Amino acid sequence: MHREQNGAAAYFGATVRQRDLGSATIVEKLHEPGELLPRHEHVRPYLSFVLAGGYREETREGSTSCGPGILVVHPAGEPHADVFDERESRLLVVEPGPELLTGLVAEAYTRRAVIDAPWSMRLVDRLRMEMRTADEVSPLVVQGALLELAARVLRRPSSSGRRPAWLQEAHRVVLERFQTGVSLTGLAEEVGVHPSHLARELRRTYGVSVGELVRRRRIEYALERLRSNDASLAEIAVDCGFTDQSHLTRSFRRVVGSTPGEYRRRIGTNRRAESPAS
Repeated sequence: MHREQNGAAAYFGATVRQRDLGSATIVEKLHEPGELLPRHEHVRPYLSFVLAGGYREETREGSTSCGPGILVVHPAGEPHADVFDERESRLLVVEPGPELLTGLVAEAYTRRAVIDAPWSMRLVDRLRMEMRTADEVSPLVVQGALLELAARVLRRPSSSGRRPAWLQEAHRVVLERFQTGVSLTGLAEEVGVHPSHLARELRRTYGVSVGELVRRRRIEYALERLRSNDASLAEIAVDCGFTDQSHLTRSFRRVVGSTPGEYRRRIGTNRRAESPAS
């Protein structure tokens, strides 16, 4: 699992793309439907972000469902096993360089953290961009992103104990039904708890309400669609669950910081730049 390749670890799964940017090594991986990773551990801390698909991870603390948009900080030496969903899954794995793991920053990467927040999506998108269009400034940009993550992890309130099964189920249901949306009352009834208790625990654990979680997942899916096909913005808006293109644009700008059209043009420019013909 953790053999060294040019100073960085080799990870399970098929490598789609890998870049060593000095301050970190970034790897995009594909995992087959139903793939099982036996219990193992890593000699260095790393981050994993679900771009598509998902998996269930078993650790000493219990079981965690990791779907699209979930960022996990894995400390070094943490035993864990993974079972992937019945669909192809794509992950981004980031291993900070040794020079970054000093002082207070190192402390952040010695704490396991499961993060489900809009800022993590922006951060990962920034890392993917630098991975695709690496230049002499990329190591500095990547270092800044990882320092931002460390600061946010250190400021997160620590949670004790494992997440209850009903809360993990509620989280999974919201992520799966983001296109049609779910009501707090209906979701609470489905998982067998009171709506106010569900709302309180969901926000305490994941930092968002049901509505915010649906909105964030829609934006993540919009990002996937914008990166992977040439469908019109209106088609993408409806497919993601937005009422129309203007609704998508307002929500997208608020989370990502640009319009869908601007984002698509930037991605197109980057793809042309990394093409062998360019």
